[in-house]
Amino acid sequence: SWILPRGPSLPEQEKAKEELEKAKAELERILRQLREEEVERMLALLEGRFRKMLEMQLRIYENTMRLDKSNDELRRQKESGELAIDERKLVIDADKALNLLLEEGSSIAFPETVSQMRDDMQQVSDRLDSAKVGMITQGIEEDIIASLEEMIEALQKAQQDLEEQQQQ
Repeated sequence: SWILPRGPSLPEQEKAKEELEKAKAELERILRQLREEEVERMLALLEGRFRKMLEMQLRIYENTMRLDKSNDELRRQKESGELAIDERKLVIDADKALNLLLEEGSSIAFPETVSQMRDDMQQVSDRLDSAKVGMITQGIEEDIIASLEEMIEALQKAQQDLEEQQQQ
């Protein structure tokens, strides 16, 4: 007579399979939560970075307008050069934000917007280096300010959407 090796019974196999499915579902839930938390941190980090950039850009813009009204050519040259240095710091910050966005990789429009803004900042820096503080420079600065405000708004909305999604 044949002796069959005794393995786990069918009900035991079913139970093990159910437990495996539960463990898999729990792992997927944890991974989803970790991804959401990572996205949440990234959005908050970018918002903070763009807020600091906006503060600095507003200060540069106010000083550019003030210098434009000045008749002291020597002072205009000196202070405009200092503003150019500050603007170059913003270019570096924009590069860092761009790298973060490209690493994160979830939004196509955002990196493009940041890239355009970064180019505008470089242009402003070059113009300020040449003590060009008139309407053209101010206009580009206004565009940068508008871009930063739009991005901050978009980041706030994305954070809000994520929060609502988590609550559901």
